[in-house]
Amino acid sequence: MDKKEILELYGEDALRVDHYGKVYRDLRKRVNRADVAVRGLLHNLDRIAELEQYLDSGEWLKDFEADERGEFSPEICRDAMTEDAVYELLEDVGELRKEMSRFVRATKPKV
Repeated sequence: MDKKEILELYGEDALRVDHYGKVYRDLRKRVNRADVAVRGLLHNLDRIAELEQYLDSGEWLKDFEADERGEFSPEICRDAMTEDAVYELLEDVGELRKEMSRFVRATKPKV
């Protein structure tokens, strides 16, 4: 039912209730999805650190160069061997960290 119909049939109070019900429904879905994503990342902090260490250790460059020479079978997962893949992923993690910090600063707990 659209806003005009609600207003005509039920009045302004019903329109307000409908509006906030829809706001709630949308935010509930978003919070649920964010909760799953954040918990997933929190459970993988060690893997993020592991990937950062791999990149910084020089092992990644050694593996990248070997991959470029065709020393690894195409049957193994070489997703981290794309030239910018690991850098971009870690940059995305950093951007997400900033966005989450911004969210924390912008919201005040009510409970």
